[in-house]
Amino acid sequence: SEGKFAGICELDGKVYCCPSNASYVLVIDPGSAAPGSATLSRIQLGMRREDKWSGIVAFEGMLYCAPCGQSSVLQIDPKNKTHNLLETGESATTIDRWDGICECNGRLYCAPSDMTSILVMTKQEKRIQKQKTHAHVDHGVQIRKTKSLRG
Repeated sequence: SEGKFAGICELDGKVYCCPSNASYVLVIDPGSAAPGSATLSRIQLGMRREDKWSGIVAFEGMLYCAPCGQSSVLQIDPKNKTHNLLETGESATTIDRWDGICECNGRLYCAPSDMTSILVMTKQEKRIQKQKTHAHVDHGVQIRKTKSLRG
């Protein structure tokens, strides 16, 4: 079977692993532990599906995972150990939608895997939105023009 996690990032001194085939986010707290040792914990999601998300990024105190086999972006609140699913409006029939996520200038970008569009989201008024842009094709990839996501 495939690996449990697909991506890793740091937030507030802890390391978080993106759940691809796992039903939880793996949390690594190195604290002041000796090299090679750390405290491990989990943020449970209660979802048992393969290839859910691929890639994780920290942004304004939250964590976001790019939708791979899921139709939604995973938003994680690590302080409260809760999560939300932010719908993209894409059907859940395609596997490998987007693969990888990063933040640049206040926007989140998900790289297309099997999709022909880049997923672009902005945070405004405590909501995540897909950035509404003019359709632009470059190297076969198009910036997506879609509705807002609720967070």
